[in-house]
Amino acid sequence: GEPEVAMPRACGRRAGRRQQMQPLLRCAVVLCAVAWGLVDESGRYRTGGDLSSLAPPEPSDEDKNAAMDLSRQPPEKLFRLLSFELMREERRPGEPPFRIREFQQLTESSCPERVVDMANRAAEVSEALKAYHLNITGTAGLYWLLHEYPEEHSWTWIIAGSHERIMRKVSQHMARITAVALDDRQGCLTPNFRTALMNSVATWRRLAGDHVALLWNGIAFGLLGDVTSWREVDEEGQAANAPGGPPPNVSWSENLIFGNMWASSIQKFAEYHAQEVGQAAYNEVSRMQAGVPPDPSAAKWQQGEGGKLSSFEFLRRQLYGGWPLDKGLLRGLLRHVLQPGYGDEAPPTVADFGAGGGRYSEWLNETGLV
Repeated sequence: GEPEVAMPRACGRRAGRRQQMQPLLRCAVVLCAVAWGLVDESGRYRTGGDLSSLAPPEPSDEDKNAAMDLSRQPPEKLFRLLSFELMREERRPGEPPFRIREFQQLTESSCPERVVDMANRAAEVSEALKAYHLNITGTAGLYWLLHEYPEEHSWTWIIAGSHERIMRKVSQHMARITAVALDDRQGCLTPNFRTALMNSVATWRRLAGDHVALLWNGIAFGLLGDVTSWREVDEEGQAANAPGGPPPNVSWSENLIFGNMWASSIQKFAEYHAQEVGQAAYNEVSRMQAGVPPDPSAAKWQQGEGGKLSSFEFLRRQLYGGWPLDKGLLRGLLRHVLQPGYGDEAPPTVADFGAGGGRYSEWLNETGLV
């Protein structure tokens, strides 16, 4: 006789008639056939219908002890773990772009919702970078345990790929901030709140420059660090006295260190950025909820009056070299007006009012004649 099988509803709704039982029985045969054969994670066919046969074995006491100290694991297991980490990094999803629909929804929101969204995004980026940095440093630690196998050079891919992902994540976050700041027709971003964002942009500019310097060193010298400070390192970790020369045999470790230092600085920057923007957002939302208008005196930060530069314009010139310097004028003054004295005569003194960035006074001071 035919075995009794619990039929799924997808095979049929009624079983009162034999002709309606035929498709159900065929479905049951298929289900039984599937239950008697399984394919494991390596694609190998295995007989048996017990799913527990695919479960990993229980960890032994040796594995539990080694889990606390990977240095006690044999190289074969370390290489398998490294391969797993590399494949997981390769399959990691890409950074989601800032899509037009998201931008439209954000610009149609109220002022409190905008500043809160920016604070939340900053916190999300900080947490994501923190978790990613821990994962990458954990993977990089495997190379230290495999230092006796220099033919394993996948650490270069880890450094290049992780830095590219970090740059992309922070750059997209900054692009989102820029889009919101440009489309501020409601005046949601007050000068106080913009100042917190400007501090982050200024710091990010320096860190992005550090990344470009790492790229330049890597392309030019095959090293990420300062090529004039290399030292040969012995087995006890002592550095030789002579600097410079060809790259040492442990350049991979030095490169990992420099790469991790830059990634760590980005993670710390993102953490401080989230705290600063979060506090600024809290102050702005509290002010809005209390019905207090923005501080009118803060308008001078964006607009100058009476010939004076605004505070933001002053900062822009300081950060991006916007102060002009007429060296021809200075040479003429030094030759015909500020003629230096001789002997015991005191050098001429100049008081520079409205000096801006002070570049004229700096140039005169560097001559040693004024």
